[in-house]
Amino acid sequence: CGQCHNPNGWALWRFDHNRQTKYPLDGAHVGLHCDSCHRRPVTTRISLSTACVDCHRKDDVHRGGFGTFCEQCHVTASFAKVRQVR
Repeated sequence: CGQCHNPNGWALWRFDHNRQTKYPLDGAHVGLHCDSCHRRPVTTRISLSTACVDCHRKDDVHRGGFGTFCEQCHVTASFAKVRQVR
């Protein structure tokens, strides 16, 4: 618990998602509330998929036609923005 919670109060956090996880929050993910992704109570270890499609399936205008590796073309700033291919 002490890795995230402050001993001065359960609701006080001292957690840096970018340093303490393998999934840095960048682009449109910056500033999201924890419960935007972490929707279930944690009883043991926190384990969420880092695949875009697992959270953004409903946003896929291609309906899976290009597979599930959205990051090959899209950036985290916005699904509307596409990587420049050179």
